[in-house]
Parts: sequence; structure tokens; C-alpha cells
Amino acid sequence: MDSDRSYFTLTIDTAQPVELDDFIGQLTSLGRQFDRYMAMTHPELAGEAKFYIKEVRKGSFIVDILPVFLPLVEHIQHINILDEFATNWATRIKTYFQKGGRDQTAGKSDLQDVLKTVRALARDADGSVKLDFVAHEDGKRDTRTILAFQTPQAVQAEREIEDHMLELDAQVAAEHSRVVMVFSRPDRLDAKIGERSGEKVIIDSISPKPRPLIYASELAEQRIKSEIREAETNIFNITFVVDVNVEMRNNKPYAYRVTHVHQVIIDDVDEGS
Repeated sequence: MDSDRSYFTLTIDTAQPVELDDFIGQLTSLGRQFDRYMAMTHPELAGEAKFYIKEVRKGSFIVDILPVFLPLVEHIQHINILDEFATNWATRIKTYFQKGGRDQTAGKSDLQDVLKTVRALARDADGSVKLDFVAHEDGKRDTRTILAFQTPQAVQAEREIEDHMLELDAQVAAEHSRVVMVFSRPDRLDAKIGERSGEKVIIDSISPKPRPLIYASELAEQRIKSEIREAETNIFNITFVVDVNVEMRNNKPYAYRVTHVHQVIIDDVDEGS
């Protein structure tokens, strides 16, 4: 490993011994979030970047974490990737230091990683955590603190994260039967069952705004897609009578899961049930 490669330094200072699982959790959550960041922003390098423990020093828990890219990327790109990742990760964690703080882009697995990052400190009487980014560029060493927090912030974050996870568990509302649905953004391509399709629909009886469409069954997906592909009229003139579950976020409709198609109406002509 080159000595001039950029790396992270994680410093954990606690009044009490840290449980092994909590210590390891802080390291693995950082690596897992980095993998996800690379898959989203640099898919050509996904799976090609690994975290290594460069050095563990005396005093507090001080760990140097060296990201290594295979194949190696240009030095300046290496620095930019690490800097952007660390900044985004720190921003997500800091969101939960505030009462009511919520990162709306975070899923449950992301929240588990944030929880692992703060848990050791939340259980300590008077501790601190600091994540530094050490960049080597043009023969100079530049150290910048990306994230720093203490026990009170960790306790607040733990509470907010647990609340957010409960909110995510309660996203799906009761089923709405035989509601009228029209497309605002269709797509002729097949969609994965149970995942957002990229299409948007309007169900006026629930909300006047377009919401993402999720196919909850293959039959519903096949029926709707066949109508879209074979229609001799504009898709926006087709009305679907469907059963849906409404996915909620912040007490507002976020997406519609279509479970069954009852009718397809084209220019006021009933196409069957």
C-alpha cells in the first residue's frame, strides 16, 4: 500500500470499554456505505474498491482506514471520490443529531449503519468520535475533520433513528378498493414486481398529485402493460379501476401498489373486468 494514498482516521475516545460488536460495527458500516455509494455514483468501479486497516495506534481507539481501488484510479479522482463519499455520509449522520431529524433518502439498512456508528458512544458516559480525511496531494498532507460528535449527540441520534425505523415499518396503509387510476407518466417496458416502476399515476380519490406506481402482482402488471402496448388511443385517455395499497411517508401518500385490475375503460367504453 502506497504511503501517499489518501485514507480515513477513525478516533474513538470513551470513558468505558467499547463492546467488540459496537467497535466492529462502526468499521463495517463505513465500508458498507462506501460500497453502496460506489454502486450508485461510480458503477464502473463497484466492487473494485476495498477498505483495509492501515494502522491501529495507542491511546484511544485510533484506526487508519485505507481505501484501495482495483484497478487503481487516478490520484485526483481517488481524492475526490473519498471526499464526496465522506461528506455525504457525515451529512446523513448529522441529520439525526437534531430532534425530528430525518434523511428521507435513507432505507432501513442505511439507518442500521447509522445506528451502528453512534451506538458505542450512546452507551458511554462521556465519549467522542472523530472521522478525519487525510489527503496527500502535490507532496502535501492535508487533514480535514469530516465528522465529530459526543455522547449527547449519539444518544439523540439513536432515539431519532429508532423512531425513523418504526415510521418506515408503518408506511403501508389499508387497501383502497376499486379506485380510478390514470397515468401521468407511462412506460411500455416491463417492471420488477414489488419495486418502483418509474411510472407515475394519479388516483384523485386519494391524492391529486402523481405518485410512483408499484406492481404488487404479475397479473396486475401484465394486464396494465398489455393495455399500454396494444392501445390504439392515447394512454392518457385510458382509465384503470384497481385495488391499491398506499405507501405512506410523513403521513402523505408516497407510492401506489396495484394489487388487482378490475376494469379498463377506453374513451368511456368498458373493456371488461
